[in-house]
Amino acid sequence: MPVASSITQDVITLEFSNRSRGDRKKRKELGTNETLSEATDVLNITEPQIRKIPSKTWRECIKKCWEVDPLECPRCGSEMKIISLFDERMLILQILKPLN
Repeated sequence: MPVASSITQDVITLEFSNRSRGDRKKRKELGTNETLSEATDVLNITEPQIRKIPSKTWRECIKKCWEVDPLECPRCGSEMKIISLFDERMLILQILKPLN
């Protein structure tokens, strides 16, 4: 289980306990207090970019679970394109409310 050793604005540095114990033992044997650069992993915790269009795997999952291609036109069978994606709750409610 990782232990947070330092936190900055965008980056958390993690040290994994087994590795940390091994590194402390090595430092003790060498008689130095320096931290080993290999002992830490840096994770980027900035906001991820939100995908506007579902990935190809989304389509494949729907095809596998429901045995229907979500992007196949029910009238002619040709492939449809996604032209927009609504993910805001209020906008979706405004569109669906008149339809009951």
